[in-house]
Amino acid sequence: MFFEEKVDLVKKRFPQPEFKDPFQSGGKIIQKIIRQFHNSSPMKFYQSTDRESLIKDCFLIKQCNSVEFYKTELEKLDEFSNYWLFLVYESRIYDCQKAALQFLLYLLSGQKQQEFYISFI
Repeated sequence: MFFEEKVDLVKKRFPQPEFKDPFQSGGKIIQKIIRQFHNSSPMKFYQSTDRESLIKDCFLIKQCNSVEFYKTELEKLDEFSNYWLFLVYESRIYDCQKAALQFLLYLLSGQKQQEFYISFI
């Protein structure tokens, strides 16, 4: 199943506000987030092997891959809060509650491991 088909499944199962895809236009929004939150240019951000060091005005709480996040960290999230999921390699951002985030990560589990870092602003 292709990436977009997986996202469509999440949209059908979790309507707004549980899952939003407000940044589907991608590129320009991603670039703005990289500049605003990571104090970096997009090129520097994508080439960096230490992206968490680029985060500005906050501190790192946890860094892990998507499997570890799914198995150990997801349970710690509040059920009704919304979280941004920034998929670096797909250049996509999703605004979703815990259940939608869990389902999306499950659907993406067969793909390349995503990097995660959780920060506090």
